[in-house]
Amino acid sequence: MTYTFFVNAVVDRKVISTLKEQDPTHWRELYKYYMTNDRYGYVVATECVKEEEPIKMTSYRRPKSDLAKNFAKGL
Repeated sequence: MTYTFFVNAVVDRKVISTLKEQDPTHWRELYKYYMTNDRYGYVVATECVKEEEPIKMTSYRRPKSDLAKNFAKGL
């Protein structure tokens, strides 16, 4: 039983160091998912969320329909 504890400690240390390299800010959350065997939570947490840059609006286009003109006046 003592050997199992030491083996688990070594494996956990390697897992924690890998998680810290992967995501230094949320490694505790990822380790929690690892310990509870929550694969779905781990995938969702590690999913690459690409932040989209805002689209720059240009003013060179003019509304063509009356509905679009009235809508633009409301803004």
